[in-house]
Amino acid sequence: MTDTNKPVVLKFPAKSSENADAPSLEKIQEGIKEYRKELHFEVAEVITQEIIMILEHLDFNPISDPKLIKESCFMMEAIRSLIAKKYGVEHPFHDFSEKMFDVKENTAFFKSADFNLVEKENSSS
Repeated sequence: MTDTNKPVVLKFPAKSSENADAPSLEKIQEGIKEYRKELHFEVAEVITQEIIMILEHLDFNPISDPKLIKESCFMMEAIRSLIAKKYGVEHPFHDFSEKMFDVKENTAFFKSADFNLVEKENSSS
């Protein structure tokens, strides 16, 4: 039979801060890069949702129209790419934008002849 008035003491092994290994600078930088990589997907999703809500207020819902879903996904990936580039994280759209656009005097121009033809056709109508 045990005495219920006696306190129960559990002993845990003591951990000395002297024995703890501090992470290297490289390990910390890698952790930050990985955090940014994960974060940019979440931020892009929030920004895309905000854009879609603004478009809905303008009586335009790209999600409800099946013809516009791919462009909505494209928009979200473009935002992810933008954020990823800012933080030095690779994204497949980086190569795409390098091939498609030329920047002169802080203005982007299409490099593709196909896009130039579309612009010319739209301006002549």
